[in-house]
Amino acid sequence: QRKHGVVIDGDILRSLAAFLSRMHWRSHFMQKLESEPIMEKRDVCQAYQHLRRQPHDWNEGHYQAWSTGNTGYPFVDACMRCLLTHGWLNF
Repeated sequence: QRKHGVVIDGDILRSLAAFLSRMHWRSHFMQKLESEPIMEKRDVCQAYQHLRRQPHDWNEGHYQAWSTGNTGYPFVDACMRCLLTHGWLNF
């Protein structure tokens, strides 16, 4: 495709579309949190409310395992190790 005399590669267009989609979702959730600030403290689906932290349920060992990518859950560990190595996740 040609724009202003410059050929634009299909990969670039897909990357730009993906970026634009992420910006739309980011804006959507920012607006959602502004209009319903209770979402920060309560779950939208009450069936999951029990999964939130409760008083006195802190486990330092679990936190250390998670923060270093050593939980034993491969996907969680891979994500945390990527975050530790690169400083961000691409999803």
